[in-house]
Amino acid sequence: MLRISNLRVDLENKILENERIFIMPHLKPDFDAIGASLGLHLIAEKLKRDDHILIGTPMCDIDDGVQAMIEQCRGKYPVIGVKQYEALKKKPANDFNIICDANKPCRVYEQNIPKDRLAIVDHHIKSPESFESCIEYIDPTATSASEIVTRLLSAYRIKIPTDIANMLYAGILLDTRRIQKKETAKMHTALSTLVSAGASQSDAQEYFTEDIFSNMKVDKLTAAAVLLECRMKLSVGEEDKIYTDTELSRTADNLLDKKVDGSFVVGNLGDGKIAVKARCQPTLDANEIMGDLGGGGGQDSAAAEIKGTSIPEVVRELKKAILPKHYILKDGQ
Repeated sequence: MLRISNLRVDLENKILENERIFIMPHLKPDFDAIGASLGLHLIAEKLKRDDHILIGTPMCDIDDGVQAMIEQCRGKYPVIGVKQYEALKKKPANDFNIICDANKPCRVYEQNIPKDRLAIVDHHIKSPESFESCIEYIDPTATSASEIVTRLLSAYRIKIPTDIANMLYAGILLDTRRIQKKETAKMHTALSTLVSAGASQSDAQEYFTEDIFSNMKVDKLTAAAVLLECRMKLSVGEEDKIYTDTELSRTADNLLDKKVDGSFVVGNLGDGKIAVKARCQPTLDANEIMGDLGGGGGQDSAAAEIKGTSIPEVVRELKKAILPKHYILKDGQ
């Protein structure tokens, strides 16, 4: 893996070689993907290149808090949708692409990107299906893409506007369950950088405001959890009820405690899509388990999205995947 200092040099060279930069957070972006993408925009801006942040998912399919973050950016930062992207692509230019907070083609809108036109900045475990790229910075030890990008901005000595600093802070809060997991020295250094730029935890947490109906759905899902074999908790949403990614993720977070090794939540996202969220203690590998369902993520937090099936079928496949083979054996065992 590249050092941040080497990433800075390699990324700068590639950006300067090209006329136009497309920054691509993953589909159904979250606070981490948006915050990190805005940080990468600051680098392209410093290098005086035309750059665009592509939101490849319809706004109606994005969680309310993230929608609010995106709307805050419109007119101030170069956020574009699919129609604008397709229109721009019709105008010939030397393009370079940076995928942020993802490394697999199925996770982004543009899936056919030449290797020499692509950089990846991510904190998820690299998958066999990952893109081939000329620049790859994938650090599963990082708490979030926002942490990586904040460190990169420090290497560039770029002044971070307060609003972007708060969005990067929100990204770190999201992927650390508001600093309840993955607490590292590098994370605290990144947070210190963001606070110096004017960010605060209270301001960043404003993006997480949930309404009472969403809280009720999460509470009900949490209460419906059952204990499986091998110290696992599973909660399954009602088949005729639609949940958001955030609601399912919050439930999985709620269910993981010291009494269990893993928590799993299954729910209907609408449009024929079923989501599974996984949270695991160090004895388990969430990425491996979700990999059996076509998903992935990190060792302690991962997810999968399955189309064209039913909740009972997904639950059956999940139970097959939750096997002792995914326990991480210590040396000598």
